[in-house]
Amino acid sequence: MRIGFEQKVITPKVPCMLAGYAKQRTAETVHDELYVKVMVFEQDEQYYALLAYDLLAVDHLIMDAVKAKCAGEVKIDHMFFSAIHTHSGPGGILDSEHGFLCGAKSLFGEADDEYLNYVTAQSVEALRQAILKLQAGSIKIAYGSCEGIGSNRNDQKLAGNTSLWLAEICSDAGNALIVNFACHPTVLGADNLAVSADFCGAYAQAMKAKGYAMCLFLNGSCGDISSRFTRVGSDFQEVRRMGDLLALSSVSLLKQAKPWQGNSISYAPITALLTAKQAKSVDEAKVLLKQRRQQFQIAKTQSLSVSELRLIENGVEGATADYLYALHYDGTQAYEITVEMMKIGEEIFIGIPGELFSELSNPYENEHTHFISYVNGYQMYFANTHAYEQQFYEAFSSPFAKAESEKLMKLIDRQIKKWRE
Repeated sequence: MRIGFEQKVITPKVPCMLAGYAKQRTAETVHDELYVKVMVFEQDEQYYALLAYDLLAVDHLIMDAVKAKCAGEVKIDHMFFSAIHTHSGPGGILDSEHGFLCGAKSLFGEADDEYLNYVTAQSVEALRQAILKLQAGSIKIAYGSCEGIGSNRNDQKLAGNTSLWLAEICSDAGNALIVNFACHPTVLGADNLAVSADFCGAYAQAMKAKGYAMCLFLNGSCGDISSRFTRVGSDFQEVRRMGDLLALSSVSLLKQAKPWQGNSISYAPITALLTAKQAKSVDEAKVLLKQRRQQFQIAKTQSLSVSELRLIENGVEGATADYLYALHYDGTQAYEITVEMMKIGEEIFIGIPGELFSELSNPYENEHTHFISYVNGYQMYFANTHAYEQQFYEAFSSPFAKAESEKLMKLIDRQIKKWRE
């Protein structure tokens, strides 16, 4: 197997809209650069490209443009697009004119063609450079955990996900890392007005000091995982602390890294038709939103902790999403989604086009089975039944009906068992 890697800056011009929180925000400055990070693998004359963006998410607006620009110029047989899901990156990167994302236009903004063209050009150039750098190199992998960054963000008593998987690539072109770890990059809150990759960017800087030219971050099943109950602040000092904490765990874990026997590659995408969530009436959704807002106003007068108040505010955001879904629901009965599954050696990777709950993936995730969210599309939350029953924000924000995510997991389980057998 030959490997090549490259990264290119995709930092937007400021001022620009920031995406990720219900509150509309305009970035006034840039704290740290955003990147598209590319890793290309060549095996038996087949080329596989992994592109990770320091953005909230990616969908067809970027994916189709990159594929079209590559056609006839850059040889890639399979492309996998992902995003770290920073809430301090630019808006205008998702299609909010069609489908269920219409209800979230205030969250994502309208498509910014100028910025999308810039990201596309930088992505293709990174791919070109990565291919030019293709060469044999050593790959070592390590699996362990990192405590203290994320936990279940709805209920501290529920299981979190501390799994940390690393792939260390060493060649004459330099050293790079692929990192799979689950946690919303939301150390920075809705009051932040600076462009940033959040703790993922701080982690990359910390590992650069350790000799790694590029750290490609693949967010795991973080639909229900964040730093809500673990962070001690929401400023850049806390961002650095979280990044350093992940770097410390990584350096320790890499001491135990073993050669990756990844000479065989199998690819098995799964397509599923998931039942759409039926929308409430607009009036019903409006009543719920009014109730949640009143609860939040009362809560602000009480002696609650920041995290406790944030949970109640989260309920307002969920009711807002529910109202917007009711307002824009077009009668769709089902959504087709594709899960990208790949087996390299003994390692199985499951790419979800949205935010998967760790409570769903935890029974499957282990030393050789890894979940990646925000892969090849963004269809919001894949929440478990419990989230619907408890009326969590994520269930309100999901376009799928209750229990549909469990149905999807059964299909994933079937393919995992097929490969393992």
